Amino acid sequence: MERIESLSLLKSGRDWLYFLLFASLVATFSLLFSYQRYLDFRTFDSYTLEGIVTQQAQLLSKEQMPFWRLSLDTPSMRVTTLSFLPLGDLVGQKVRITIDTDTTSFIDYLTHTFAQSDLVALLPHRSLQWHLIDATHAQHSHPLMQNLYGALFFLEPISPHLRTILTTLGVNHLAALSGYHLGFLATLLWGVLWLVYKPLHRRFWPYRLYHRDAMFFIIVVLWGYIHLLGYSPSLVRAFGMLIVGFVLYDRGLKLVSFSMLSVTVLLLLALFPSLLFSIAFWLSALGVWGIFMLLHLMPHAKAWQLFLAINIALFFLLTPLGVGYFGQISLWQWASIPLSMLFGIFYPLAMGLHALGWGEWLDGVVLALFEIPMKSATLALNGYYISLYLALLLASALHRWLMLFALVAGTLLTCSFYYKLL
Repeated sequence: MERIESLSLLKSGRDWLYFLLFASLVATFSLLFSYQRYLDFRTFDSYTLEGIVTQQAQLLSKEQMPFWRLSLDTPSMRVTTLSFLPLGDLVGQKVRITIDTDTTSFIDYLTHTFAQSDLVALLPHRSLQWHLIDATHAQHSHPLMQNLYGALFFLEPISPHLRTILTTLGVNHLAALSGYHLGFLATLLWGVLWLVYKPLHRRFWPYRLYHRDAMFFIIVVLWGYIHLLGYSPSLVRAFGMLIVGFVLYDRGLKLVSFSMLSVTVLLLLALFPSLLFSIAFWLSALGVWGIFMLLHLMPHAKAWQLFLAINIALFFLLTPLGVGYFGQISLWQWASIPLSMLFGIFYPLAMGLHALGWGEWLDGVVLALFEIPMKSATLALNGYYISLYLALLLASALHRWLMLFALVAGTLLTCSFYYKLL
């Protein structure tokens, strides 16, 4: 039987022009809608709203006065507020605050950055997300393990101590929920449906398209999960890619293409303009870009070869960007290559153990890794060179040789960073 070739999503300059006009129109309406909400927000000198505390840190003012900085998720925006009151642990609690609207610009409103505000009241409420985090914590006695699994499953903010350990090991991307984890969940759900729904489908509904029913169920479940976690930018990007990818697959169009990724990113930016200012969103999208590069460079490779190549190559491709933004580097970050490979076993195993109430079974192994004495250094990089590398990475979609050049450039940059530590 002759193989049916997949079709490209946007084949000509005219197609791209029409799409960009459509995306611009969507972005215009999104910005107008956001601006109208901002004007409603600015109607009075102060604005009262309620939100869930997601992060809490104690700092010192210039006068050496202790104060608390609280980050809140509210239905309309994310807010950072300061309080000089003596507070207990409020993470996961619902509070009421008043915001000084005169000092909040439209960019502040879009980017969810600092707004001058006052803590008014602590409300007797704890969200379902934080009840689940508490249930996860109950299975562990060590604070690091409580924080790790809370972040891994339910987007609990990562503490500075754990963040330092993860950054030193180069595995921040494994602990921060993203499309990588969403892909695992989608695969797990697909497997469950294959065992449970597929036999019923063959017997009772053979006239229906199985893949459409399965994907509809997976999309609904994942949307509920993302809604529970408050629409994290990286999860929104991955969810958008999943939906666009399914539509393309259902229409016989190419899935693994830079045009598909570009269309998805542009549509998400048009619908949610605040994603433009999200570092997590961009790093997540660039990670997928790097995977597509490897798939184009190795079109006939076996699955195990791709698995090895992607884990190794992404380390060299993304390290310059990660070091350029975070500025922290350690020789232990080379451990991220085997740790990323083992994560495919660790993550579903950890989910299963926690579902059975045996979450502490892996604590000894993980703590042994975390307690290894590790040193890291701060490396200040020239933003000009990082920008050039980023431009090369994006331009690699134009030609195979540019992909190879980007891979070589990323490898040389990464090796030069670690050479400075020796």
